[in-house]
Amino acid sequence: MLLRDDLLDRLDRLDEAASLVFDKGQHFRMVLVGGAALVLMEYTIRSTHDIDALEAPRELHSMMQEYDINMQSRAYCDSFPYNYEDRLVLLEGVGGRRLYYYCMSLEDSIISKLHRMGDNDTQDLTSDKILGSINWTLLEQLKKEARMSALSENSTSHKNFLHAYGNYVREYRP
Repeated sequence: MLLRDDLLDRLDRLDEAASLVFDKGQHFRMVLVGGAALVLMEYTIRSTHDIDALEAPRELHSMMQEYDINMQSRAYCDSFPYNYEDRLVLLEGVGGRRLYYYCMSLEDSIISKLHRMGDNDTQDLTSDKILGSINWTLLEQLKKEARMSALSENSTSHKNFLHAYGNYVREYRP
């Protein structure tokens, strides 16, 4: 189980390893998502098993496996809000040699977690720090965009998302 310091150490070691392989002029962006991203941004304090990356250059995939950084979240790409790239947050204090780590915004993370609602998602979404940091106007906008980008507004997964979103807002919005 990994805590924030362990996650930062893994990311820094991957950046160091990349600096030994790639030229000084080569820099890469990696987008982190899921529980690890929320831990890294200090929105929640919990342990996690791995680090999920939504985007990473192909040149790094084999190296990422050595540090338990996976690309499995790509299987859920339809749960990530449209144009999330516009709201990426640079993870300060780690990387910078060859790798720059970004996390999805809090609101984008909430939308993606409400789509999935896995084992730790409820815990992640209800911490005091998260609830006190949400831009509720942006969250509503992202929910509307999710509706527009859904494959089918009548799909079961989209209906489940809307139900989870409605419950979340009713229960936690101030």
